[in-house]
Amino acid sequence: MSLLCASRTTHIQVRTAAMNKRPQFQTWILLLVIAGVVALTGWWGAAQLRDTLQGTLRAELETTLRANGTALEIWITNQARLATSLASEPTLRSRALDLLNVGPGGPSAERSQARPNGDDFGRYLQTRLAAIGYDGILVNSNLVVMAASGRGRGRAGKPVLDEHRSKFAELFATGQPVMIIPFRPPAAARPRFERSEWGRAGRGPPQWAGGGPPSWAGTGPSADLLLMQVAAPIHDEAGVVRGALALVIDPEREFTRVLSATRLGKSGETYAFDQTGLMISRSRFDEQLKQLGLLNNQPGVSSVLNLRLTDPGGNLAPGVPGDATALERPLIRLVAAAVGGGAGVDVSPSRDYRGVPVVGAWRWLENFGFGLATQQDATEAYQPLRELRRLFLALVLLLVLAAGGLVLFSQAHVVLRRRLDEAELKARE
Repeated sequence: MSLLCASRTTHIQVRTAAMNKRPQFQTWILLLVIAGVVALTGWWGAAQLRDTLQGTLRAELETTLRANGTALEIWITNQARLATSLASEPTLRSRALDLLNVGPGGPSAERSQARPNGDDFGRYLQTRLAAIGYDGILVNSNLVVMAASGRGRGRAGKPVLDEHRSKFAELFATGQPVMIIPFRPPAAARPRFERSEWGRAGRGPPQWAGGGPPSWAGTGPSADLLLMQVAAPIHDEAGVVRGALALVIDPEREFTRVLSATRLGKSGETYAFDQTGLMISRSRFDEQLKQLGLLNNQPGVSSVLNLRLTDPGGNLAPGVPGDATALERPLIRLVAAAVGGGAGVDVSPSRDYRGVPVVGAWRWLENFGFGLATQQDATEAYQPLRELRRLFLALVLLLVLAAGGLVLFSQAHVVLRRRLDEAELKARE
């Protein structure tokens, strides 16, 4: 009888051990399968979303750049048409030809500023352009400024700036309008207003078109004077180009404003730059650049012609300079690609001139001699992908909690089953 009981006890213990192992094994297999399914689903979903997001981002960057570039080209074309229309106006053209026919020009033309007809033409030009807030200069075929108004007045009687000679030479050679990108004139060419003129007959400071002083007037001695020009040819009766009428424009008023018409989100911007990577439009982050020490922290100073678009070597903190001077650092990826020619888009994050990772598109405008770039902070651009990753992590956490619950339930089941088996064994005994 004792042998029979011992045999039954051994049989029950073996069966109980086998039953204990089976639920644990099945539970772990189930957990591994669920974890694998969740991991594969999350990986596939993130990959699909990343591809979709990058495609959408690429299209948005290209569209924004194209829209701003087209708007800028239309604005430049309109300025060229305006200059051409003024240069073809009978009265202005007749006055200009009379002045251009005074002498052969050349270095001796520096005395033309003292000629009454030169001053008369400058005043007439001022009245014609006052309504649109522009100034103008008249240049002869020897590239000497014969007359000027307002902001161009300091150059009257002197040769055009050396960096502009090629553009004016192109105008005289082709007979087509040309645009001169924003520049900073030398101190000798800047307009001066005598205090004695302000005080005559109770007059105050000069009144500017559009009400209030333009940005080039500044607020103090640190203010920047920035100009750009659009020039059109002046033909004589035989159709020969005898001179050029150039409109002197404040780039801060319209050039930069056109580029900021369309922006992506809270960090997107479109900006223009020259062949050397020097910014020729205003940055959206001027105040931030001043805090980072990349821009002079003085009133009236902007990023226009004061910021070279180079890689600072890292994401800067306020007051922490980059690892090298601006001239030693390489151009940022977007600008370097544009200066190299052509157009493109890059949705892989790279550092911008603030050291912040960005995505962007670029385009070089060969006809105008400058490039455009549209960029957006990578943090904002890839925000949806980060949200998906957070959701995926939440699902993984729920899976871990569920797995823990299953393990606890399995262990409780094993303990309960063992107790039942032991009770059965005692009952049999």
